[in-house]
Amino acid sequence: MIGTVLNLLTKRLPKLLTQRPDLLVDHALAYAALARGELEAVKRQLVKRAVAGAVALASGLAFVILSGVALMLWAVSPVPANPIWVLLAVPGVMLVLTVVATLLALSKGAPRRASSLATQLRLDAQAFRSVMETRS
Repeated sequence: MIGTVLNLLTKRLPKLLTQRPDLLVDHALAYAALARGELEAVKRQLVKRAVAGAVALASGLAFVILSGVALMLWAVSPVPANPIWVLLAVPGVMLVLTVVATLLALSKGAPRRASSLATQLRLDAQAFRSVMETRS
């Protein structure tokens, strides 16, 4: 096994590098494209969660402020002339928005499927093992 690995590294790989470097460059570029795609997916998920967190924070502060204003208006206005549902509805919308944005910010999103980069690495390792087994 060690002899076949040494043979591969000392004879076959340099031969491949000198005769067909385009194959190795293409392979490396394919790995880079896979990694870039996965990083972009992670970045999108993080940006989505950060925006949802900012919306949750802003709407939570708006809920607190509007609740205080509604409480003060209820305290100073006469009871029969005051439609109480209006005083509850305006902060209520902010409360619902806060809850929804918080759930989005805390969610992990869709369950992650197997990484295409990890899958490709695993397939390459299997191919390498099969080549090593056939040579020994």
